Amino acid sequence: RERVFGNNLENIPIALAVYWATFALQESLIYQPQTSSNETTVKVSTALIIIFSLCRTLYNICYWYGLQPARSIIFLLGELTFFATCCMLVYLATKLEYDFLPSR
Repeated sequence: RERVFGNNLENIPIALAVYWATFALQESLIYQPQTSSNETTVKVSTALIIIFSLCRTLYNICYWYGLQPARSIIFLLGELTFFATCCMLVYLATKLEYDFLPSR
């Protein structure tokens, strides 16, 4: 149990920060008149966090019972969803307009 909990402490906080930042960026795009938050990106990021949560739950079960290679495959799938969310975060950051910053 301690190893499962320790693994979650290592992986989940950074993933939560990335998912939170993705949703925060999507919300900020709503309030910019020249850009719009695409409904597709909202659906994709929601699907990614659901898949990540499911993968982490299955990974914990596989880790607890020592099921190999299912544990490694599920971990890889969870990390791929995390990587896809990081890519979406970069994509959303490029859509932001920084007109609110003072110019020199």
